[in-house]
Amino acid sequence: MNVGKLKSIIILERPQFGVLSILCVLAGMFLANRGNINAIDYVMTIKLSLLFWFGMCAAHPVNDYFDRESDKSLRQDAPLASGSLSLNEVKYIALAHYAVMLLMIAVIPPNWAVRLFAILGLIVTYVYSAPPLRMVGRSILSPITIAAGFIFSLAGGWAAVRGWEYDPAIGVLSLLIILASVIAKNVADIADVEDDIHSERLTLPMQIGVDRTFNLSVFLVPFEFIMIFTLYFVGDLNIFYPTIVSIAVIITVFAMLSFGRNFSEGRKYSYMLLLPVIIFLISTVVGSI
Repeated sequence: MNVGKLKSIIILERPQFGVLSILCVLAGMFLANRGNINAIDYVMTIKLSLLFWFGMCAAHPVNDYFDRESDKSLRQDAPLASGSLSLNEVKYIALAHYAVMLLMIAVIPPNWAVRLFAILGLIVTYVYSAPPLRMVGRSILSPITIAAGFIFSLAGGWAAVRGWEYDPAIGVLSLLIILASVIAKNVADIADVEDDIHSERLTLPMQIGVDRTFNLSVFLVPFEFIMIFTLYFVGDLNIFYPTIVSIAVIITVFAMLSFGRNFSEGRKYSYMLLLPVIIFLISTVVGSI
């Protein structure tokens, strides 16, 4: 395998989303062990991180496979559209992902709760891109489906320690991930609205208009902030949590104000609005120590 082919596979996999999934696992495990961090099983942490990373990355070969026609005009640098990977290669990579993932689900999870969340995460990665559901083009359901994949990783980390036990902190952090995902995806869809018309994706801006979609996102921002500080209290986190998470608040406000003045740069600000999700998870880990 040459270097160019390996680079194309890495681009296809989009490992950055797998890293976010790992942070979700860590947040779940540290929340479950807050006040008793010495009890964390780091070997199991590594195994679960690998499991959910692999499951999240499985989404992207499937996405490129079903988007191959629209990518010829909208993402010409994509591995399949550019010809750096063939259709059969992408198909085999996707099948290999699911085969390995099913084997890992059978072997790695310490209990059936984790196993269930891993299976649900795998299903979500498939239905996001694949017909007949193909959630990628289904308005507000698209970012919620993305968020669900990360929430199952979070729940998997939690369940490895607590099993089926529920804690309000997990519910609050899950809502926080959903809100941040919806806001970031709305901003990206506003920027991509012309391309989505050609690809026939039914995004929220195409349904209710660009201005209403932006106003909805602005409306959701205060609820995101409420969830941020609610997590501090229900999670009984230490002082490091509000210190670190305040960075996410600043980034969110700056990105929304800047985007409101220039809709054409929505893709850049959508990436910026995903940074708070990373900060939420890191601050939860550190706040649980």
